[in-house]
Amino acid sequence: MRGKATEPSGRAIGAGARWRGKLFATCDTPGKSYDVGERKRKAIRGEPPLVRDDTGARSLRSARLREKTPPRSPDCMEFPHRAAAWRTIGARIKKERNNVEDENMPAAQPGALTADAVADAVYRAVRRCATHLRPDVLAAMQAAREDETQPRAQSVLDCLLENARIGQEDGVPICQDTGTCWVRLEVGEDLLIPGNILSGVNDAVARAYTDGRLRMSVVADALLDRTNTGDNTPAFAEIALRPGRGATLHVLLKGGGSDNASRVVMLAPGAGWEGVKKVVLDCVREKAANACPPLIVGVGVGATFDKVAGLAKHALLREVGTPAASPQAAEREAELLSAINATGIGPAALGGGATALAVHLETAPCHIAALPVAVNMGCSAMRSASIELIDWGEGK
Repeated sequence: MRGKATEPSGRAIGAGARWRGKLFATCDTPGKSYDVGERKRKAIRGEPPLVRDDTGARSLRSARLREKTPPRSPDCMEFPHRAAAWRTIGARIKKERNNVEDENMPAAQPGALTADAVADAVYRAVRRCATHLRPDVLAAMQAAREDETQPRAQSVLDCLLENARIGQEDGVPICQDTGTCWVRLEVGEDLLIPGNILSGVNDAVARAYTDGRLRMSVVADALLDRTNTGDNTPAFAEIALRPGRGATLHVLLKGGGSDNASRVVMLAPGAGWEGVKKVVLDCVREKAANACPPLIVGVGVGATFDKVAGLAKHALLREVGTPAASPQAAEREAELLSAINATGIGPAALGGGATALAVHLETAPCHIAALPVAVNMGCSAMRSASIELIDWGEGK
């Protein structure tokens, strides 16, 4: 009568995660099952388990058949069938993960760019981002651990680093919220591309989330129909033009906690730098705890109401440890980082010096009467990839 444990449909298996749902096992008697939790309690008391009809009625039929079986001791209550099932699932994921390692990420290629090449790169990037912490973020977190002096913050950083190790080695998501998928394709102004260049993105995202057993987190309509789409589509994709003939794909998996901690504020130009700084620090003080620190803080200043948020999000893609190209912007980044870490919010908002690992600032022109500011938080599980599909160095 031993049943077989099953994984709930659509459940993401996070690094170190445990399924806490109620476990039922099938019974040899047609139309019947038994509650494994009830079986455990009765076995500990030395009583035979009751069998539950599908209608909710109970029967002692199978219990009488099992009376000759010695009661199971509490030491045997680990449910080996469930453990075996999880081992099987983990082994399958790890085997599939080997097919999407970084050495198999598409390399920059000469020539034309196709929709299939973009879709393939998106699929591989999603699979890898979900299970691998960005190397620059990992290095910054390790450095923060070495510099941290508070025991509680040290413990949190140790847990985050261990989580990253488990995710990479076992091929499981480093966070249960595997996010929405943001895709940005940067193409050279002199590069000829087909009009359907992004046509395969949604299918690639759906396959990646299904094959990787990642949590589906997209609803059909934010207000009118909050039904889960079931495959984490649509992806939020855009094309940006740059001088040259290359092509670079950016893929960002953005969780709800960090995005909900973001904001856009339209300041009067007289607010100046001090006004911008206040917006960022107020956002951190009010929302950082929900964004899972230590953070990467993306700040956008300029453009328009709808574009400034894109500046802040794009800033998250820059490698941690690489300052802004403008010396003035780099100076302000350092000032903001120092002020944010001085708040003492710390890792997991439990106190400490590493509230943020980096602040990345992007600026743009704007209207004479405006000073748009956007803050976009990147959480401790910063998941993004930038892939050069066509070498920009060709320039021909």
